[in-house]
Order: sequence, then C-alpha cells, then structure tokens
Amino acid sequence: MSTRGFNATGVQEITAAAGVPKGSFYNYFDSKEAFAVAVLTEYWEAVVAEFGAILNQGQTPPLSRITRYFAGLAEFHERRRYAVGCLIGNMALEVTPTSEDVRINLAAIYREWSAALASCLREAQE
Repeated sequence: MSTRGFNATGVQEITAAAGVPKGSFYNYFDSKEAFAVAVLTEYWEAVVAEFGAILNQGQTPPLSRITRYFAGLAEFHERRRYAVGCLIGNMALEVTPTSEDVRINLAAIYREWSAALASCLREAQE
C-alpha cells in the first residue's frame, strides 16, 4: 500500500505479504476499508511513538521542538529515499473521496496532530 497505493493493492497481495491465507483476512477485518483504518491507526501510533514526545519537551524552546519534529519526519522519509511518502497524506488523497470511515479516522489524526503543533505554537507566542 505504501508503494502502490491502497486501490492498487489487493487483498491477495496483503495476505501474501503477511503470509496468511486470503480467507483469514476477513476473520480480522470486515472489509478492505476497515483494514485501511487499522493501517492508518497503526501508522499514526508509530509516528506519535517516535516523534510525538519531541513536541512536549518543555525544557526545549517551542520553535526548536517544531523544527526538530519536522526534521525528524523529513529524515524518516529521506532514509526511505522518499519512495513511499507519508501514508496519512497518501490515504487522504486516494481513499477519502470514497470512504467515510477512512475520512473520519484521518480527521481524528489531523485534529490530534494540529492540536500538538498549535499547543507548541501558542507556547512560542507566550
């Protein structure tokens, strides 16, 4: 999904990559759309786990935190040679026009993300 996109990746390819029978997919997910929501949630949790604490380091000036945060994200993508892009952005462009569940999940991610950044910016203004 990261390299080919959500729509171009079939359930057969997903289960083959996971090393499970295709029928097992629907034991865990009601649909491919439900799988997309789970993938986005997992991806966002990984971003927060790796980079989220940077924005909350009160001993570091807030603008330095924001700079470090985005530098970390950029370095993450640079290590992957910018070949896969941001899954959040990719899914927002590709899947939200057709999936209400993905749209809701992405809106929650964007709210959390913007709240953390806005908090840092408010602190910088003070």
